[in-house]
Amino acid sequence: VDDFDLFKKRMLGSAEKKPQPHKRALLFVDNSGADIVLGMLPLARELLRRGTE
Repeated sequence: VDDFDLFKKRMLGSAEKKPQPHKRALLFVDNSGADIVLGMLPLARELLRRGTE
């Protein structure tokens, strides 16, 4: 089951609804440098920018 459409709608919002911030986030990362730099840091930064704890 793929929930990307639901995640996208929650992150970007839609024409009638503004995006809602998540209350809290817990991110698990392995020790690969590329995963952290290209994936998790931008995601964490975006979540923090939106007010996620």
